[in-house]
Amino acid sequence: FIWRIAVIVNRYNKNTLKEIEEHKKTEELLRYRKALLEAQNEAIPDGILIVNNEGNIISYNHRISEIWRIPEDSLLKKNDELARKYAKDQLKDPETFIRRVNEIYSHPEENSHDEIEFADGRIIERYGNAVEGEDGTRYGWAWYFRDITRQKHTEQTIINFNKDLEKKIKDRTAELVKSEKRFRSIIENANDIISLSDENGIRFYISPAIERITGFSVEETINQSVFDIVHPDDVPRVKKLREDFMNDPGVIKELSCRFKHKNGGFVWIEGTLINLLHDENVKAVVGNYHDVTEAKMNAERIRISNERFEIVSKATNDAVWDWDLITDELYWN
Repeated sequence: FIWRIAVIVNRYNKNTLKEIEEHKKTEELLRYRKALLEAQNEAIPDGILIVNNEGNIISYNHRISEIWRIPEDSLLKKNDELARKYAKDQLKDPETFIRRVNEIYSHPEENSHDEIEFADGRIIERYGNAVEGEDGTRYGWAWYFRDITRQKHTEQTIINFNKDLEKKIKDRTAELVKSEKRFRSIIENANDIISLSDENGIRFYISPAIERITGFSVEETINQSVFDIVHPDDVPRVKKLREDFMNDPGVIKELSCRFKHKNGGFVWIEGTLINLLHDENVKAVVGNYHDVTEAKMNAERIRISNERFEIVSKATNDAVWDWDLITDELYWN
């Protein structure tokens, strides 16, 4: 009998020792996990605060004390209500903060994410979610706080910079539009013809003066070859001139030729041409012409008059003289 009892006791002791051993291993594993979790919590830059379903603090890291500037002894009391009362004095809008916390606690199935503004100008980002076990049992609530003041200031600086840049661009654009309108008004009301043509000699802009000088409207001359309006006898010479300035960009060339008039006649024009196809701001051959028909006609009248005078003076036996009162010169036949 005693032997049987000894066997039973021996087996019991072995089982007990085994259970104690397993319990020790479990405790060791739990201590390891707890130490690992605490080390992780202390290593991250976020403040962590975990409360149970009764609102008592069950865990936190030291960063939470730094962010909320709550003394360690207040946190050690592990009372969430006390911590909230201490913290709300630092907030810009404490009433909203308290109301929001109560709303979150009353809806534990919803995660939380918002930003908290402090009276000293700091901005703290807050995340919150329920602490649940694998079986769905809810043990409390976990809060995560991160100081995003610098990030927010940077974002605001970028926003302000973009607004300032947008205003400058808007002002500059308005200036350019105003300047373009002023420049266009000057060109479109000028007596001279201003034209822009591409490398193939196709005119893509011409000022309204073209209609006053030639009778052709802007619509009738735009997107046409620059030679279409030139007198046929002058085309070879104008083409040769174009070849010269196309090979000599940036150099001003003088032009004198006749343009067709809508009434069937021709008008004399003089002007300049310059190849600015290489200029990124222009990319065109620029022509500037003015009407010299009247001056040409006056010169022709003077030439004819002089010829007649010379013929008459040579045909007569009388002495004929001409005294220029301006130059004080005397001419005899």
